[in-house]
Amino acid sequence: MSFEEIRRRIERIHRKIMEELERSFEEVPAPTWLHESMRPLYTVYQSPDAYIVLVDLAGADTSSIEVKATENKLIIKASLEKEVRFSDVYGTMIGQDVVFRQYEHEIPLPPDADPSGIKVNVRPNKIIEIRIPRRKIT
Repeated sequence: MSFEEIRRRIERIHRKIMEELERSFEEVPAPTWLHESMRPLYTVYQSPDAYIVLVDLAGADTSSIEVKATENKLIIKASLEKEVRFSDVYGTMIGQDVVFRQYEHEIPLPPDADPSGIKVNVRPNKIIEIRIPRRKIT
């Protein structure tokens, strides 16, 4: 096989790869940069009878806070009092700016957590305290 034949074969392979990449990118949905959710900071403490989850919802509208618990996860949502732009925090960026309008996060729960007894306390500093009792395992 001559050098020219190898070069042509490599070019054909390169062309096929580029066509496949272009086709793949056309199938990928456009990013949803607007209305993006932020994950709040949180800490989970464990006591003998409960799990205590402290969630920092700085800048949240406290009237919009939603806390739901299922058998295996804790779901937290809250609207922000005003939108937060990525560029406000980190400076300008190339392309479209990211705008955050809410907090949203799911926290996995241990198997012995009892979501039916959940209690939520919103503190004045917008830290919410979520108390989830533990089931007695026999």
